[in-house]
Amino acid sequence: MTAEAAEKFHDLARRRAANGYAPVYARMAEVCATDPLALELAARARPGQNPPSLLLGAVHYLLAAEPDHPLARFYPALTGRPAPDPDTDDPAADLLAFLRAHADRIGRLVAERLVQTHEVGRCTYLYPALSAAQAHAGTPLAMVEVGASAGLTLVPDRYAYDYGTGCLHGDPGSPLVLSCELRGPHRPPLDRRLGIAWRAGIDLTR
Repeated sequence: MTAEAAEKFHDLARRRAANGYAPVYARMAEVCATDPLALELAARARPGQNPPSLLLGAVHYLLAAEPDHPLARFYPALTGRPAPDPDTDDPAADLLAFLRAHADRIGRLVAERLVQTHEVGRCTYLYPALSAAQAHAGTPLAMVEVGASAGLTLVPDRYAYDYGTGCLHGDPGSPLVLSCELRGPHRPPLDRRLGIAWRAGIDLTR
């Protein structure tokens, strides 16, 4: 199990969080991929769960109660400031210290909790697909999402979208604008306003 966890940490560092997408998590994943304690804790994740997401999620959860811990400076949600550049301010030592100080609690969280990650950027391709479905049906849509987590992708009609066409699509009054680069000769249907009359999300509670 620890070998599998190590591979998933390597994948997070080299692919999922790479190329400037999430540099702090990329560095933390590199550290965890070779640390025996981090791997042992991450390997406690139940089948079907993602060990790196659970371990790093547990760290973030516990750090919320210790905002003065040195590691907290890498979490803008806790400090209200941008995270330091991990190339010049390495989080490795503080992360490993936090893991060792809270190993029991982190291990329990990893073993007992579930993680469901959603990224609102996915709505950039859901929006035109749902718009096309609405045009075909001729009525507003009803949506049911299985594995909805916080429901971030249950509200694609409430975001604004910039597809590089020179104007915003979706809800132009939304404070959140999702950007997407269109490639190739074909263009999705963007001129229809998406209408969702009813929506529900289904997910596990633990």
